[in-house]
Amino acid sequence: MKKKNILILGGSRFIGYLMLSELIKEEYNVTIFNRQLTFPPALFPAKTKFIKGDRNCPWNLKKVFNQQYETVIDISGYNVDHIRPIMKKYSSKIGHYIFISTAEVYEDKLSNLRNEKSSRTFTKNTYAGDKALAEDEILSTKNDLPITIFRPSGVFGPHDPCIAGQFFYRILNNFPIFIGENANVRVNHLFVFDLILAVKLAIGNPN
Repeated sequence: MKKKNILILGGSRFIGYLMLSELIKEEYNVTIFNRQLTFPPALFPAKTKFIKGDRNCPWNLKKVFNQQYETVIDISGYNVDHIRPIMKKYSSKIGHYIFISTAEVYEDKLSNLRNEKSSRTFTKNTYAGDKALAEDEILSTKNDLPITIFRPSGVFGPHDPCIAGQFFYRILNNFPIFIGENANVRVNHLFVFDLILAVKLAIGNPN
């Protein structure tokens, strides 16, 4: 059986690094495209393929999409300008586009009852607003490209650059736990390997 070609657009520190490591264990052919500006938390798996480039420079994408990918996993798409060149020029090179968005896109940050239809914020030049606009840019693609969008909340796990602020880390290290004014708001944090599992289950899933 032919191994699937997977492209990861994104970082090599936390989610991107763990994502590619897990996918290579499953014997996918994994290519990672990023600026290669940061050191990974550990050695990359030997079979990792690298393409150096900056998606803020759309012409860099030409060397990425000189082949077909069964799945593209987009971790570093933060605004419409990151998405539009791919959708306009290279969607024919993609079998399935998986976009890692964020639960921050929801307009009501304090509501515990949110779903895919809940209202979103579209304020430009904000993390949440630009992510929501990027989602819509992907969904407006005028072809039959299968698309999956994940909106994770509070991803944590090994190599998390913000781990010192996480609840469990502070308990284990006897740091104080800060409780703000909205103490009754419930937030589901997501273990990074559960996010990766969800992505793996989505790859090639016709639903």
